[in-house]
Amino acid sequence: MWRRLGRTPRCSSASSARSAIASSPLAIATVRSAESRRGRTRSRTPEGACGGNAPVPALYLSAVAVRITRPCSRLLKLAARLQVAQIESRYGSSREACCPTPERWAVVSGGETKNGVPAEVREAEDRGKSLAPHFTHDASVAITYRIFLRVRAYVVLTKPRVMELLLVATAPTMILAHGGLLNLSLVVVTLIGGAASSGSASAFNMYLDRDMDAQMKRTSGRPLVTGEMTPRSGLIFAWLLAISSTVWFCCLVNYLAAVLSVCAILWYVVVYTMFLKRRTEQNIVWGGIAGCFPVAIGWAAVTGTVSWPAVTLFAVIFFWTPAHYWPLSVKYGEDYRRVNVPMLGAIRKIEYVAKRVTLYAVATVVTSILLIPIAGMSWIYSTVAVAGGGWFVWEALRFQVVASRAAASPRPMRLFVASNVYLAMLFAAVAADPLLRL
Repeated sequence: MWRRLGRTPRCSSASSARSAIASSPLAIATVRSAESRRGRTRSRTPEGACGGNAPVPALYLSAVAVRITRPCSRLLKLAARLQVAQIESRYGSSREACCPTPERWAVVSGGETKNGVPAEVREAEDRGKSLAPHFTHDASVAITYRIFLRVRAYVVLTKPRVMELLLVATAPTMILAHGGLLNLSLVVVTLIGGAASSGSASAFNMYLDRDMDAQMKRTSGRPLVTGEMTPRSGLIFAWLLAISSTVWFCCLVNYLAAVLSVCAILWYVVVYTMFLKRRTEQNIVWGGIAGCFPVAIGWAAVTGTVSWPAVTLFAVIFFWTPAHYWPLSVKYGEDYRRVNVPMLGAIRKIEYVAKRVTLYAVATVVTSILLIPIAGMSWIYSTVAVAGGGWFVWEALRFQVVASRAAASPRPMRLFVASNVYLAMLFAAVAADPLLRL
């Protein structure tokens, strides 16, 4: 049996093999399946096949058991391979990560030992045991889990957090455009189309930036980098979302919303990702225009036009985007420098970045206050715009002051989170103002 397998077993005796296999429920289920089908007894490891007394991790033996017990259920074999691939991709890209070779054992044999076993070998065995609970003898559970992982990869490809931020701005804009509570079905239809459009742009972005994502710690877990999804699948998914969102807007909303959706996708993919991102430190300023389109789409979905209140909200998000993203680029400046992306926070001193952030924060607040006379907002929105804007500017000034001190830590993520809270408060007030005036 071992000759057919084409390798030498890594264990000292049959008893050690049986004890290791016993720790893996998947291996036990596979062996029992083979015995029940053809009445064959469990294959045993030849005595003395391996001269060393190094322990063998349960993960490796469970994979070996699947291969040496013939014939076994094809479904169980498929489930085993799927699970091994998933666990290896999550905990280590190769079997060597958890099952050292004899050569590696020989290298560490002169190191720290306990009962004649090198410390590194003990760590490998412990890691194998920790992976054993991830196996299951239920093939249906394994297949269901694999489907879940695939669906999750597609969801991650759409950048759900960015999508949430954009949709938060769309619904309040629609309420303001209608002057009160409007037909819920129109809101739902517009949000679904906007989600598909945003997801398409994000999927294209991940496809084009997969070379950089593989080198950046912040993005190293994305599905096109980890191998959970092939680039071809990601590109097809992006095109499907782009086409479906355009058709959706044309059929269920109006043509203007469809045109604006296509413009948003093209701006983010072509202008920002393909042209600006790797060439200029102002990439996020002009590339951020793509994130301003949801308010215009929401307004157009209700009125069929784009009027001055929509333009004002468009400008609010335009000025807010650099003040929101530059602190993040300071946090992950090393990542951007590694891939030669000229984000302002990565190539400029933090004092310079902090000053620019403060300027854009002030411009954001001033623009938000301009909406009061333009859209005829009441005291509800006015209070939030002034008070919330003052708090946002104060956070930006604090970031600037702390950044000017050499010994202090500016904590850029504090301003990043504050910018998210401010925008959510502002658009909540945009929705609440016409509703509470009724």
